[in-house]
Amino acid sequence: MILFVLYNFLLSENTPFALRSLIGQKARHGNYADAQTLLNSLPAETQDEQDYKTVQQINLLRLSAINGFELSEAQYETLHCIADAYGTQAPAAQALLNLLTGEQFEWWMPTGSEKTTPISYPKVTIKDLKTTNRLWVQPNPASQYINIGIPPFLTESQTTLYLFNTQGKIVQQLVISHGEYTVGLSTHHLPNGVYFLSLIADGIRIEYTKFVIQH
Repeated sequence: MILFVLYNFLLSENTPFALRSLIGQKARHGNYADAQTLLNSLPAETQDEQDYKTVQQINLLRLSAINGFELSEAQYETLHCIADAYGTQAPAAQALLNLLTGEQFEWWMPTGSEKTTPISYPKVTIKDLKTTNRLWVQPNPASQYINIGIPPFLTESQTTLYLFNTQGKIVQQLVISHGEYTVGLSTHHLPNGVYFLSLIADGIRIEYTKFVIQH
């Protein structure tokens, strides 16, 4: 039921970011054909859009391969170009290369202050890897309070975090200051149900996740 609500919500929003999220959900649950159709429908006008489609296309080929998957030389070179550029799609390209070839990359991780420390992937802990790659919520399901992790590369400028329900109504919004990696949010006053978090930077929706409130 939760997946059905999420799929319909993302489809109804019909933004590039929502469709990217939907592709990830479809792939995660084995709906590779649907994920491929959605991927084909996305634009590829900017470098980020091109890189996203390239990485996801290779990942879908990997996931849907029946007899195993091996990177071609051209695919390896393309992924490496994206990984070495350290753009917004670099973490995904680096993770895919590590998974398929064992190659390691350095991740710049927050140390609790303004300083960062290079840590070789995959020596990053699961918690820190989630922090590096994506917006995350703990605990989930939540009751009284949640901690929200902000990807460090998104903290270089001010961003805004929006919390909204399944009807698309904004329940709360928070301004995320420069260098702020985690924020706390009280949820004791919110009804049980599914909620969504959306991170906006420079007017662009760049991160998106969901969580459940269950008192």
